[in-house]
Amino acid sequence: IVIAIIAILAGVFLTGFGGFRQNAQDSRRIADLSNMRNYLESHYAKTRTYPATLAGLLTAGIGVNSVPVDPATGAAYLYGTDSQNYVVGATLNTGNAALTDPADVDGTVQGIGCVDPVYCLRN
Repeated sequence: IVIAIIAILAGVFLTGFGGFRQNAQDSRRIADLSNMRNYLESHYAKTRTYPATLAGLLTAGIGVNSVPVDPATGAAYLYGTDSQNYVVGATLNTGNAALTDPADVDGTVQGIGCVDPVYCLRN
């Protein structure tokens, strides 16, 4: 009986911890997108255009040493630009409340599919 109780408690804990980890990853993704917006605006202030790729932030002389990547997958975040406008996006875990945030852009923007669960920000 004791082993069964421990197994049940461990299952509940691990299930709850998984949700906590997903929320933490989504918070990190949203913070990364916000930071990238700042980097992109710094790039624009210096060059009067947005970089063709996020890697262009590294060579712009604006103090960016690395471009953030998705904390769970290590994949690059979504980015699209026409040099005067941009959108950055990340795929969040389904059901995240941020997907109802008015700042979240939906639809196709700068060639990026910003349909939920993709959270997108633009200038």
